[in-house]
Amino acid sequence: MNIGICAPSAPAVGTPEDTAKLESGLAVLRSLGFKLTLAPHCEQIIDYRSATIADRVADLHRLYSDRNIEAIMAAGGGRVVSQLLSTLDFDLIKNNPKPLVGFSDISLLQNAIWALTGIASIHGPLAKHLSDNNEQTKISLQTVLARQQQTMPTEQFGQFLKGDCMTGRLLGGNLQSISTLLGTSYLPDFSDAIFLLEEVGEHISSIDRMLTQFKNAGVWNRINGVVIGHLEKIKTDYRGTNRDVWEMIADHFAGCNFPLLRTELFGHDTPTQLSFTIGGNFTADKSAVTWQ
Repeated sequence: MNIGICAPSAPAVGTPEDTAKLESGLAVLRSLGFKLTLAPHCEQIIDYRSATIADRVADLHRLYSDRNIEAIMAAGGGRVVSQLLSTLDFDLIKNNPKPLVGFSDISLLQNAIWALTGIASIHGPLAKHLSDNNEQTKISLQTVLARQQQTMPTEQFGQFLKGDCMTGRLLGGNLQSISTLLGTSYLPDFSDAIFLLEEVGEHISSIDRMLTQFKNAGVWNRINGVVIGHLEKIKTDYRGTNRDVWEMIADHFAGCNFPLLRTELFGHDTPTQLSFTIGGNFTADKSAVTWQ
């Protein structure tokens, strides 16, 4: 399989450490048997952007148009992939269906692609960080790229915080990134969906506000469940007081009629980064978790 590598948000390089991480990640992909095609601006840097909007869009269009490329993988995350939405040719993407792999800011683009084209993407590792991930991450990525089902005992996957079973179409990703789609034409239909959620570096009050924004937008009235991944470096102090983030989450969802499932197997700075299909089916009960 030939995978196209791009940097649609933040630069993948910029420091010697960044460059070394990217090279190590690409080496991991090659060791798994993948051929790689780097987009022209994959290793460019402007500031907090890897390249101009036009150049980042051109890279994506090039990779989607290339019939020799079977999947696309983001080198890293960032905060500015939303800049591309109004310029991207979603018809071109629809006519050249292939999965986009990544997470963090990339999940915004994955959900927008699903909303406008129905093309599934893969919420999975970023190329730059693959060398930090474990063997389970690599096996999961290979499995989902082969379009095979993945199953894991629930006790190994995580634990139910509320309820004991859920099934639906998997959508979502990084909470802050997906929240920026609210009120736009790029927001997918969350009816009967399982909402995937992870976050990094936010204050607990910001997470509370974003969850409330989804509630006020009516999203929680339509979904079948929430899968909460790793919450990394969440700040909980406020004027000398602290509140546990999981207590806040439990309080927020207390009045909702869907289950909550917690896992540490995806998110920022986790050794295991399982790959899930955005737009794919997800089922969990007390014995097993299955997705495809």
